[in-house]
Amino acid sequence: MDLKEFMVQNYYDFHNPSKPLKINKEIFLKRAKYLGPEYILSSEYKGSTQRVIFYHTKCGKEWAPTAEEVMYKHSHCPCTSKFRNPDYGRNRVDKFLESHNCKRISEYKDMKRPIKIFSEKCKHIFLRTPDILLNQQAGAKCPICRKKPARFQISNFMKEEIKWRKSKGFTQKDVGDFIHCCDHLISDFENGHKKPSKKQITEIKSYMDALTIGDDKRDQQKCANYMDC
Repeated sequence: MDLKEFMVQNYYDFHNPSKPLKINKEIFLKRAKYLGPEYILSSEYKGSTQRVIFYHTKCGKEWAPTAEEVMYKHSHCPCTSKFRNPDYGRNRVDKFLESHNCKRISEYKDMKRPIKIFSEKCKHIFLRTPDILLNQQAGAKCPICRKKPARFQISNFMKEEIKWRKSKGFTQKDVGDFIHCCDHLISDFENGHKKPSKKQITEIKSYMDALTIGDDKRDQQKCANYMDC
């Protein structure tokens, strides 16, 4: 390729090499060829700093960049950005939650609308926007568990209750339903934020004993049925 051909292809004035040619519509269209047939120019070219309107057949919307964004930055319609793709955001959020022993239990719409998150560790459900979840250090931490420091030593009874609850596969909400209180209060008992009253200890213990005895009777009945066979 000789110098003249190079300068013509790069839109320089051959008679004044220090000065680029003024970009006209023909040159603009040549530089916009990278967009492909799915973009249709629906406005006039008026200069590199002016906006031009393209109709994007893929998403059915108009896109209005400046001409220089097309010619020099090779821009595309925002719908092609991976960050605008709901599948990209959804997969990113789900992967992040999985790495923190949590899972999403509501529909993902975008980065700004809250989603329901279930913590496998403490069995709590809480709301958080995906952008805060991904970009803040405490994003995946349960707000119910982390908002209060432990003030009391966890009682031996509550330690037994935790072991019993986990062995039976019950959640803190299940125990709360037993004694007619919320799961937040059970979480406070188990994490030392509050002390259960004598009445609450008695109620929890009575349910623990009743369910344990019920399981023992079922086990005995199974053994008896097995021996009869």
